[in-house]
Amino acid sequence: MKNLLLPLFLLPFLASAQSQFWQSRLEVDVSAAGAADITYIYFSDQATDGFDATWDAYKTPSAPGQPTLYTKIDGNTGILSINSFSLDYLGNPITLGMQPGADGTFTLIFKKTGDMPIGSVLYLHDMQEDVWQNLMMDSTYTFNMLQTDSNDRFQIFTSPSPVAYGVDDLCSSNAGFAVDLPSILIDGQVTSWDYLVSNSMGIEVGSGTTTGMDTIEVSSTDEYTMVVSFDGITSTFTDSVTIGAPVSVSLPVDITSNAGESVAVMPNVSSTGGTYSWLLDGTEVGTDPTLDYTFLTEGTYNLVLNYVSDGGCEISQAMMITILGTNALEDFLLRHSFEYLTLQNEVLYIGMNELENVSEIILMDAKGQMIYSMSLRTMNIVLDVSEYAHGVYYLGVVSNKGSEFVPIQF
Repeated sequence: MKNLLLPLFLLPFLASAQSQFWQSRLEVDVSAAGAADITYIYFSDQATDGFDATWDAYKTPSAPGQPTLYTKIDGNTGILSINSFSLDYLGNPITLGMQPGADGTFTLIFKKTGDMPIGSVLYLHDMQEDVWQNLMMDSTYTFNMLQTDSNDRFQIFTSPSPVAYGVDDLCSSNAGFAVDLPSILIDGQVTSWDYLVSNSMGIEVGSGTTTGMDTIEVSSTDEYTMVVSFDGITSTFTDSVTIGAPVSVSLPVDITSNAGESVAVMPNVSSTGGTYSWLLDGTEVGTDPTLDYTFLTEGTYNLVLNYVSDGGCEISQAMMITILGTNALEDFLLRHSFEYLTLQNEVLYIGMNELENVSEIILMDAKGQMIYSMSLRTMNIVLDVSEYAHGVYYLGVVSNKGSEFVPIQF
């Protein structure tokens, strides 16, 4: 066996430095009748996935007839006796190769598996025999090899530790355990983990199979224990989960009204306080708990309420409002006791039969901006419109029944 040639007095210093520099490690030995070799794999926050002169070392081939065990870096043809990767490389396959030196039977022994991430996946793939072995359950692998066989025969599959933790949700029941489970390809299948969740009384409240990132929901505030396992590899997590009182918001069923009529929308909100934002086709039109809005033109409108409770819970609800075409001007005038509505020499004359049904006269431009308002104290109104551009305007009345508008043109 031939590796790095180091003076014996340096070995304690090397071991001390390595214990500080790596977070996970693996030692691989190979033995045969009268022959042996060794190679090292490290994972460190100080290393890169390429060759690092400080942390990596190329392999010197063993004496003739002896095996040479090595690993390789992706894209690098050199063989290594010490191979250090970044922590992010966990989850990627690592090439493990051997030059047998002679035909024979060999045994790989994987040491320091306890220094790999807790609960991680560690597999050996013999690509020649298409054999997969869980090294966390059996760290010894025996095989036959000829000098004519491919040297880059094996792959080591690693993973980071599984992660699980409680997720609070102060706004609804979507709380539970968030998991981030190693998702790597083993024997053509993505690693799929079994899980079991129990509450503080030891009662099982959930079980199943998942992989990758997921959230396992629970229904009440408590301390929970989650056990995840894959092919005999088991990890246990305990954490508390807090669930707040759910906040609900509902809007009325879709509304149909007439152009010019006031539409009131009153939401049903389960909590007090909070902030409101009413969006009509994407434009904010109100921030009060109740929306009172007059639609001047016919059409179909999308009304959205964005509500944020005092506790920070955000909820959005939507509804449709259909506005029909305005009634005829004659019907509008008759319904509100108008005696006449005339325009002469850019002067608008309004006459009323009575004042009991109407408290205010309003004139709006086409953009919905009020340009004239008058509380009725007389049955006759004279309004000079000479300063206004010619076009469509909206005449409105306010009564004890609400407000209503009708388009007029001058």
